[in-house]
Amino acid sequence: MTATKPGPELIDPTGTTSGDVLTSTGASTAPAFQTPSGGGWAWVSTQEASSSTLMEFTGFAAGYDYQVTWSDVDPSANHDYQFYFGTGATPTYQTSAYEYNCDAIQNSTQTGVTGAADTKFYMNPTGGGSSAGDRCTGIVTIINPARIGYTTCFWQYMCAVSSGGNQSGCGGGYRAADEAVTAFKITPTAGNLTTGEFMLFRRPNA
Repeated sequence: MTATKPGPELIDPTGTTSGDVLTSTGASTAPAFQTPSGGGWAWVSTQEASSSTLMEFTGFAAGYDYQVTWSDVDPSANHDYQFYFGTGATPTYQTSAYEYNCDAIQNSTQTGVTGAADTKFYMNPTGGGSSAGDRCTGIVTIINPARIGYTTCFWQYMCAVSSGGNQSGCGGGYRAADEAVTAFKITPTAGNLTTGEFMLFRRPNA
């Protein structure tokens, strides 16, 4: 009688979430897809701008911090960036209770902007450029958006502005409202986002 060698056990991907990794579950058991531990950032999704008036990410889940990055964003008009928090499943983008501060430097000129009970977060206090070759790269980190209470975020950015050299800045703020944040939207104050890549990441916070 010939013994039959057991074949490999199949791995069931049912119920996995974007960003899960294949993880060992111990001796004599099959590996499984699990959310990475250790608090590291995991990629969720990517969007490409194409003459877009806005870019948005929805479906924020409890138990995570979120991070939105963008690179090589080419504007069609001289503009500043502004962004909003969305609430609810649809979502609804809120236009009240934003508090923030941002400082930037372009060449040797420093400028700043502060908002109190504003209608949005205002990311950069001087224009992001509109000529061919102007580019902007940046990042926004949103801390525990599912928490009911003040939702805090921080940002950094760098713009290559052909009409006025390089511009860089950083800022932070919060929305003073007892609402869980479920979405994020960024939009220019003028024109659109001709090209560029936007990416969403998340990390466990519990």
